[in-house]
Amino acid sequence: VVSYAALSGLPVSALASALGYFDAYRRGRGSANLIQAQRDFFGAHGFERTDGVDKPHGPWGSGADIF
Repeated sequence: VVSYAALSGLPVSALASALGYFDAYRRGRGSANLIQAQRDFFGAHGFERTDGVDKPHGPWGSGADIF
């Protein structure tokens, strides 16, 4: 229904939002991996790998080379 409405140019924002919520809910991994990466970048907290290796730190640069 949502894809047909989107292709037809009909606004179904509530249905599209509900579909997005459902898709995010049924995923095995959520957005926690992004939050872990941000915490490691800004505070050297480390992150959990899915293969069970200890908490490594990412290969982040000094920060000046990002932009």
